[in-house]
Formats: sequence, structure tokens, C-alpha cells
Amino acid sequence: MLAVLPFLATSNTANAKSTLENQGYVVLTSGEYANMLAVLNANGIKLDNIKTSADLAVANAIIAANTSNETLNTLLLHNENVVYLFPDDASSNVTFTAGNPANTFGAWAEIVSNNGTTLSSKFAANSGYLTEMVFRDYSAPDKICVFEIAYGGAKTVVGRVKIKSDFTYVLTLKSARIPAGETLYYRMSSTQAGEIARVDFRYYFRP
Repeated sequence: MLAVLPFLATSNTANAKSTLENQGYVVLTSGEYANMLAVLNANGIKLDNIKTSADLAVANAIIAANTSNETLNTLLLHNENVVYLFPDDASSNVTFTAGNPANTFGAWAEIVSNNGTTLSSKFAANSGYLTEMVFRDYSAPDKICVFEIAYGGAKTVVGRVKIKSDFTYVLTLKSARIPAGETLYYRMSSTQAGEIARVDFRYYFRP
């Protein structure tokens, strides 16, 4: 128990304090009591701050967990899909031409197969992604070629690959999202001016 004795005369204070303490009381002067209240109030504010920080940490953890789940769900979607081919028949391909002089990009040009079908037409109604570009043939061996794929009037680049013209390669592209209805373009540079490459693509649809 706690007792405050501001009213006791000085001559009686010591005896009263001793008596109360012998009975299990904690005896404080008014000054000591005021100091104790100040400390308790200060600690109370600190506890409130700690609680606020803890609540914020929990909220941030929940947000982080939800974001992680969304990311994992997106990764799952990108690893479970039906892949399409462009061009989709065995006798067709796409011809890319490098800029002239060497080591310069040619002008942006729409991606069109040799039978006149555009890659853009495949994304006319659906958004999606390019997963791979297959480098099938070339006009000059042992040259370094760089390709950029883009969409829209602003030529927003969605993927880049670099290859040496010595074998047939399947190039991982994993493009950024291509919105539905956009026109798809390429440009190419090579250590051989005017290098010609024949390629095709794999792609899939996702909203």
C-alpha cells in the first residue's frame, strides 16, 4: 500500500513513517510522489509509442505478405501457359535486317512474316508476352547481332537480345507486357553492315 504524508508535522513524520512501513506501507513524500507520477507518465508515453510502432510493423508485414503472394501468383501464371508460335507454320519465317553502316541500328520496322502476317495481329485482342526468339539463319557468319523489340508509336522496348551468328539459337526473351492492339516493331544492329537474320517467336497471352 502507498501513503502520502504532507500533513504530518516534522516531529511526528519519522515515527509515522516508521509505523506505516512496519505495517507494509510504502511511504513517500509529496515530492517523491510527484516524481514517481512524472516517471510513470513518461513511461506511459513510451509504451504508447512502442505500441504504435508495433501496430505499424504488423500492418507493414501484412502488406508485404500480400505483395509476396501477388508476386508468387504472377510468377505461377507466367510458368503455366499455352505457348504460341509466330509464324505458326513450318515454311514461314521473319527476316530482320541490320543497319548500315556496321554497329548502327536500322530504322524501326513492323515485324512481318514472309507470308505477310504481322506479329501485331496475334496481339490484336489480347495482351501478352514474348518468351523466346529463335535465331535460325544469317547472311554472314561470326558476326555480333543486337535486336530490340518494341511496340507503339513511342517504340516502348519490351525486350533485347544479343547473339553471334554461328549457330541456330533459342534466345530467352521474357519480354515486358505487350498491351492488346499495339503494333510490334524491331530494329537490328550488327558488326556486319546490312546483316540479314531469319527468326521466329514464341509467345503467350495474359491480361
